[in-house]
Amino acid sequence: MQQSAKLVIIAIIMHTFSGCAWMRPHDPVAANIDRQIMITIGVADQQPVHLMGYRGPDNASAQQSKPWINVKKIARFIARKYALKVISIWPIEALGIECVVFEIKDDRTTAQVLAALSKETQIESMQTISSYRLLAYNDPYFHLQNTVTIDGLEQVHEWATGKGVVVAIIDTGLDTRHPELQSKIVYKGNFVAHDQQQFDDDEHGTAVAGVIAATANNDVGIVGMAPDVKLMALKACWHEDNGSSSRCDSFSLVKALVKTLELDPDIVNLSLTGPPDSLIARLIKQASEQGMIIVSAVDQAVGIKHSFPANMLEVIAVTAPPIGHADASYGLSFLAPGMDILTTAPGSGYTFESGSSMATAHVSGVVALMKEKDPALSGEGVRRLLSHTARVWDTLPVVDVCAAMMQLNEELVCTSSAVVQVTHVGGNLFVE
Repeated sequence: MQQSAKLVIIAIIMHTFSGCAWMRPHDPVAANIDRQIMITIGVADQQPVHLMGYRGPDNASAQQSKPWINVKKIARFIARKYALKVISIWPIEALGIECVVFEIKDDRTTAQVLAALSKETQIESMQTISSYRLLAYNDPYFHLQNTVTIDGLEQVHEWATGKGVVVAIIDTGLDTRHPELQSKIVYKGNFVAHDQQQFDDDEHGTAVAGVIAATANNDVGIVGMAPDVKLMALKACWHEDNGSSSRCDSFSLVKALVKTLELDPDIVNLSLTGPPDSLIARLIKQASEQGMIIVSAVDQAVGIKHSFPANMLEVIAVTAPPIGHADASYGLSFLAPGMDILTTAPGSGYTFESGSSMATAHVSGVVALMKEKDPALSGEGVRRLLSHTARVWDTLPVVDVCAAMMQLNEELVCTSSAVVQVTHVGGNLFVE
């Protein structure tokens, strides 16, 4: 399938804050920056508000016990009254205020709107939006990572980075000496009897590990989805045909899974697929019962129904573009970025990889972020949350890390900046 048929993604990230100290960048569309204004509303030590249009609860006892201001209602009231659109709301607890960004709907100037808003006594301060150069990650290839820049990962990482979460990668070996990965490895085991000498030079596992966990702000390379996770590297697969393909067998996978049950990580990444195996299925079920979250790849050629272990109820199934449009069963899996993914390569290098393996690693990283903030999340809980917050294209749920994380933290306002188009060519769906 021609690469030119790939879906086009336009990602715009705006980083603007004037007057709100160093709060995280929640701002949305940079193209409309000259049409946006920001106000602050004081919320500390305030009495309940009983103003028409933004009234608090009527429960008197609740009001007396907890003075408060409903900033969301105030913002909606102001938006209706002055023909504005609410873009984002977030608190600055240290200052006892909340910031609200509005966009002007008509042809009025920002000065005219600010003059009109000056009559509102609930507004503490107001200003236009200024643009600042973001001093973001110092990893030089970060700007090439479309999968992280479009998902507002910098915003998410100010709240969660996967700290305290352990991901087991059952795959080929991986480059444990890579500067992006060497500090992450807490376990290394080789379960391939005939390939004991090969581990750090294996490509596939290295690529998967980079997508999940590449170190942030280390002045080299890229940034992983969950850059503070710890990794367990379990080699159950090996490269063959001069590295052009890789494979595993049931025995090596069983040995690796048995060790995984003993190690008890939070997440198990299985960027692999093959024929059904009852023993492997039993081990995966046991891992799920122990509380592990298993993420596995769908074979794009056959769909989820014929992809094992992705078709197990205990597994979060992930696929990547392009996929066969005719197979409606793909709606049972999650779609994630998997085309031309920049990731780590053996020998401290970097490479672009494509396929469901990379999409699976992407989702494992997302799950690690979720687990950091809610360690009690089960596999089924993760599935429900991802489903509830997914962007849906042609019945396919597309993982949205911003939306998922915002469900876990009402104070986080994260903007997924991707504008997605779906293109069907030759019976295949391209989405990225």
